[in-house]
Amino acid sequence: RLYKKEIIKRYKSENIYFYSSNIKEDDIKMKTAKTFLNKLYGGDMKSLVLNFAKNEELNNKEIEELRDILNDISKK
Repeated sequence: RLYKKEIIKRYKSENIYFYSSNIKEDDIKMKTAKTFLNKLYGGDMKSLVLNFAKNEELNNKEIEELRDILNDISKK
């Protein structure tokens, strides 16, 4: 069924079928992250980020990276 849905691809070599993913790793990661966000935080990105920021010990470099990301997003 996954082959028919084009989730996996297959090829045949010497009467043996070989299967591999037809979905890019980044697409899988994004879908997984969105599912996680929706199930645990009701889709609220702010709550997710605040929860991680408050409960993790972030060093100055990590904090600066987060600021840079937020600044880039706000410029769009």
